[in-house]
Amino acid sequence: MAGVSTLGIGSGLKLSDILDKLTSAEKQVLAPVSKQQSAATGLRGSDVKNHVMNIIDCLS
Repeated sequence: MAGVSTLGIGSGLKLSDILDKLTSAEKQVLAPVSKQQSAATGLRGSDVKNHVMNIIDCLS
């Protein structure tokens, strides 16, 4: 990430730390969605539609 860290020259910000924290936070947000997607495996027809609607409700 050398290219990204050069954006902080003169700002005093540790961009690598900020990027690590943002990446970690994003993964935490995606974990429940991934669980729901895994749980949807094997569902069909109206069950899939209901499950997708539940995921959409969780995201909103």
